[in-house]
Amino acid sequence: HKHVFVEKPLCINEQELHEIDELYKNLLSKNQAPYLMVGYNRRFSPHSQQAYQHLQKRINPIMIHYRVNAGFVPKSHWVHSEEEGRSRIVGEICHFVDMLIFLTGSNPTKIYAERVKGDDQSIINNDNINITISFQDGSVGNIFYTASGDKAFSRERVEIYSEGKTIVIDDYKETTIYFNGKRKSYKTINQDMGYKNELEHFIDVIKGKSKPLLTYKEIYDSTLTIFKIEESISKGEPIVL
Repeated sequence: HKHVFVEKPLCINEQELHEIDELYKNLLSKNQAPYLMVGYNRRFSPHSQQAYQHLQKRINPIMIHYRVNAGFVPKSHWVHSEEEGRSRIVGEICHFVDMLIFLTGSNPTKIYAERVKGDDQSIINNDNINITISFQDGSVGNIFYTASGDKAFSRERVEIYSEGKTIVIDDYKETTIYFNGKRKSYKTINQDMGYKNELEHFIDVIKGKSKPLLTYKEIYDSTLTIFKIEESISKGEPIVL
């Protein structure tokens, strides 16, 4: 019955997720559930918050493209271990799924993923993947995740298109809003991916000072989605949640 902060991912297979879900919903039904939070720090970045605020009054669905230049990790690394890391889809892409959920404010409904077909050694197939996620509100998000790029190039770029407005987050250093032919930028002195803000929020929630900005439903949906990404790859078809 203790509050829990767990670094992403919440778990590494679907069976574990079902076990957690059964336990947590049982506690919820008894009004005994502690606060469960996963370290999805990016949604707490001031850059993400800037983008989120500019999407609040929208009526129509949005389009999001999230590009990740992740860097190569050899096959022998623990992140690829079935028992420990499971895969970078599970261990890292969950971050970007959560960001799509956060920005759309909607639930994933369908997932389709394609990966490269290399030797799985000099190029790790699952580390070079394109994922399309449909959302309940009609929005569509795309995650382009590659380990084949150069580390000198920026790691992450988020592009959001909504009702004549374009919002770009560049590596969580600069956010630019384009609207009515004008350009407005928000910059931080250093890269701010939200680590400090998420920990402060967790403390405020368990002290009763704030309401959770990351809900159990969002955590469950993002975690289930990453397992369905793997299922889509293995079956070669879209997966409906």
